[in-house]
Amino acid sequence: MTNEQYEQAHHIHCELDDLHRMLYGHGDVKIVKIDCLNVTQRAGTVDRNPITFNISQELSDAIIKVIKDRIEILEEQFKDI
Repeated sequence: MTNEQYEQAHHIHCELDDLHRMLYGHGDVKIVKIDCLNVTQRAGTVDRNPITFNISQELSDAIIKVIKDRIEILEEQFKDI
């Protein structure tokens, strides 16, 4: 495995780990709801203080679907390395 492949595999593994923990916690999670989003806005090169926005169940469901889709893509990429 080249250094580039190792770095790519490491990056994919870290992202997969984070996404799995978001959705499944330590394996005993039954229901996931994303209650809010923290948004950091940028003005030029300056980041402003993060703002927290509450979100609807529908948006939460859509974000969870995107996360699950991303997990599938990353797992496939990881297999191909």
